[in-house]
Amino acid sequence: MMPYLNYTHQEEWSFVAGDMQSPINIEPEKTHPITYDAPLKLQYWQTVPYVHDTGRGIEFGLTGPQVWLNHRPFSPQQGHLHFPSEHTLRGRQFDGELHFVHQAPDGRLAVVAVLLQITSQLESPLTDILAHMPTDTPFRTNIMALLPKTRNYYEYLGSLTTPPLTENVEWYILDEPLAISAAQLDRFKHFYVGNNRAIQPLHTRVVQYYEDK
Repeated sequence: MMPYLNYTHQEEWSFVAGDMQSPINIEPEKTHPITYDAPLKLQYWQTVPYVHDTGRGIEFGLTGPQVWLNHRPFSPQQGHLHFPSEHTLRGRQFDGELHFVHQAPDGRLAVVAVLLQITSQLESPLTDILAHMPTDTPFRTNIMALLPKTRNYYEYLGSLTTPPLTENVEWYILDEPLAISAAQLDRFKHFYVGNNRAIQPLHTRVVQYYEDK
């Protein structure tokens, strides 16, 4: 496991300065519509190869065929959790945020982010993932159930949210939150309390919005 990342003193994180950092606050009224057909074609297999505490959060392996983001192929890499959320909508912070990380053949990274909201007592695959922590023994759970039903999304160019905070990362933030239970959040708090990076300036970047047909 990597050393634990100090989220209390984020100003001490080292990175090459840039104007394309993540996360950001999204103002839906100020976004630009994507007018062409650009659905997110996501598919993940049920096999989870590992669950690790990385020192930055709980990470689990993703398996599956190529996914298509804005008509380009990416390979699933891993998923990880942040509580509370990193991105905000109109200044509102959600209870958590789930990141699905993908890599293109040229090495470029793309993250599909799912905002998490405590509105349900129903259990989800998050329960299985946290129950197996830590493990290198593959197990099966329905990863697709961690995606909301609608695939409307906000898209912008940003960075990783942990060091080295590499830029030119494509972000796709789904606008429908996923319901989780308070019990699931409590399980996560056994490992982490507050692993979210502070909101970063948007600068001159444009946030786009796609409404899935």
